Amino acid sequence: MGLAQNNLNRHDEAIATFKEAVRRHPDSAEAYYSLGFGYADAERYPEAVTSLKEALRLDPHHGQARAELDAVLRAQGRVRHN
Repeated sequence: MGLAQNNLNRHDEAIATFKEAVRRHPDSAEAYYSLGFGYADAERYPEAVTSLKEALRLDPHHGQARAELDAVLRAQGRVRHN
């Protein structure tokens, strides 16, 4: 549902949906990745970085989270350091 909301540019609703997923599944890298993706799409980069870093803390091999974090940092003119 959050992805559909995000695709319709209903970013605030998508972020609320993703936050609920994180609340229900606080150990889920995928939930944090989705929240980070939603924040990034809404150009809320600081929140995106925080969520994506948490996704990577939970699953260091989450390729999508790593790629999205790199994209967000590039959008901010920054580079990720491991």
